[in-house]
Amino acid sequence: MHVITLGDQQLQLLPDRALYWPAHKAVVVADIHLGKGASFREQGLPLPQGGTQTDLDRLSRLIHDHQAEQLLVLGDLIHGGARQPEQSWIAQAQLWRERHAQLQLHWVIGNHDRAPAELAWRWRAELIREGAHWSGVQLWHHPSEDLTQPSLGGHWHPVARIQPGARQRLRLPVFWLEQHRLVLPAFGSLTGGHPVAPTPHTHLWACAEQHIIALQRLHHGFAPRSTR
Repeated sequence: MHVITLGDQQLQLLPDRALYWPAHKAVVVADIHLGKGASFREQGLPLPQGGTQTDLDRLSRLIHDHQAEQLLVLGDLIHGGARQPEQSWIAQAQLWRERHAQLQLHWVIGNHDRAPAELAWRWRAELIREGAHWSGVQLWHHPSEDLTQPSLGGHWHPVARIQPGARQRLRLPVFWLEQHRLVLPAFGSLTGGHPVAPTPHTHLWACAEQHIIALQRLHHGFAPRSTR
């Protein structure tokens, strides 16, 4: 865990590609993409099964570990639409929601969230338009271009190329802070990544197993600065 301040809010960055917002007792994630594996398999791509349940189990652990009362999803909760309500991933998500019936679910609409109203009704989720505020922090799916206002976003699936040793190179999901804009890594198991282009105002924290690792910029990438 690593704590940062955004606006006047304290946020805890977690190794499992999520953050905890103590003031709201909320776990915050972006880009879960439930149903992505099923969608790709329908198109003939041989992706493994089990991704949806794995991600739901990860969410359950985070909610339990932090005794969270709210879950905020910064867009792309689902991958596409729910064309067939009997699909297994929808049933798994419905069962997960019933197990967390007391949890308040807030859902910023993302570009992959096609026609989310029906699922939001079934899952008792509050749909949020981009740019809404929580405690002075703007909530986005596609990150705001305004770096002067405290904001949270997703969409870009940020990753960084890390060189921990002379002959070692890794590619890890990162939290990406650019002035006052924090972009979360993609939470979903079946998501790619977009390499971060560093600037003088870039701050990165990599998610590496059970650790959050602060990174420092090198000529050809990034290297660990410290581990917490």
